[in-house]
Amino acid sequence: MQDITPSALLEVVMEYLDKLGWNYVVSDEKTMRFPISCENGKYYCTLIADESRNFVCLYSVLPNYIPFDKRHAISEFITRANYGMNIGNFEMDFSDGEVRFKTSMTTYDHPPGDGDLSCLIHTNIGTLDNYMKGFMGVVYGGKSPTEAIHEIEGPPRAGRDQ
Repeated sequence: MQDITPSALLEVVMEYLDKLGWNYVVSDEKTMRFPISCENGKYYCTLIADESRNFVCLYSVLPNYIPFDKRHAISEFITRANYGMNIGNFEMDFSDGEVRFKTSMTTYDHPPGDGDLSCLIHTNIGTLDNYMKGFMGVVYGGKSPTEAIHEIEGPPRAGRDQ
């Protein structure tokens, strides 16, 4: 097995996760992976700390791929979820049905501190977990994308979701 020397930026993230007591695997000099269990599911996360491009990006992935016949409904659900979302966004690969949530931050001025990393990571994981019931409702529960979003976000606001 080849030794991997993580970048200085990835080492900052590793130190933060070590403080939390989380387990992770370093894949290459800028990438790590870790599982996380939340209230509504278990997710797999990939974090990229790219010094050359000055950013840290976290992807958390739904545990199940979306079946082919539900991908258009889920794309509507994702579009409705992303509308007005200030931090992060959902993405779906139409070729295989993988859905993930992405948050990112720039690191031009300085390496991220614990507060920055906490926001990046916990916002990501919390958002995915919050919307998990909606994904499952559309895929397995017979809910429309609009119904599923309303259950998560509340009733429609004027000019939206009507």
